[in-house]
Amino acid sequence: MNIFICRFCDLIGIVARMLPSTPSQFTIGHLITSAGDTFPFIGSGIIYEIYTSVQGLFLVFALIKAAKILQYFKVW
Repeated sequence: MNIFICRFCDLIGIVARMLPSTPSQFTIGHLITSAGDTFPFIGSGIIYEIYTSVQGLFLVFALIKAAKILQYFKVW
């Protein structure tokens, strides 16, 4: 199982190197900073915390869905 994960990560690295890099105005950090500048009464720190919370909720949701899907394939 560990060898499969390592090969999968290597494959992701190869594909990522072939793709062009993301311009700085489209990165998440730049978007959070520009949103903080647009709404100065909120600030970029709070927007970053909201983004982190949503990202964590999505991760939990994705892990639960993956566990439900994998039980049909008799992985564990």
